Amino acid sequence: MILPTGPSSGIVNAGKSRIWGIEVESTLQPIKPLTLGLSYAYLNTQLQSAFLQSSAALPPGTTVEFPTFQGNVLPFSPKNKFSANATYRLPVPEELGNVSLGATYTYTSGLLVSTTAAPYDTLGAYGLLGMNLHWNDILRSPIDAELFATNLTNRVYDLNLTQLYSTAFGIASRYPGEPRMYGVRVRVRFGK
Repeated sequence: MILPTGPSSGIVNAGKSRIWGIEVESTLQPIKPLTLGLSYAYLNTQLQSAFLQSSAALPPGTTVEFPTFQGNVLPFSPKNKFSANATYRLPVPEELGNVSLGATYTYTSGLLVSTTAAPYDTLGAYGLLGMNLHWNDILRSPIDAELFATNLTNRVYDLNLTQLYSTAFGIASRYPGEPRMYGVRVRVRFGK
């Protein structure tokens, strides 16, 4: 006897899809202590066919809902992603080690999570800013340290959402991304 259960998710063969894109990265050093970097990624996706290979194995009354429909984009595939970074090597005496200050900004365009969760089917675009202070070869030792901060603007953004809106419950929940965080990393190198 199979008892009815609540909504659940699983992996199902999507059939056929098309994915193509382009990535471009560049680095520029306008003056010796300053390094600038830009990167861009474009992703074009499409679900071309969706089918179940073994629908007979599913319990009676089971409905399979794909997170997208034929001809639409694939879920969790942002179309555009852009990143810019800058690193400035500070003019400190060589016996102190190498000290640099860096910043990175990353933008991710909105993306589809699931067409079955309408009207909460997409995640909005967001941009994150991070900074770090590296101190490598501290006092000519094999020790490196880094102070870092992520999401400096404390941007509220979502990484995922539930797919329960279209059920009898009519609810949806979102999973927030990481808030502003600060930290320290230390690395010790052994050997040569």
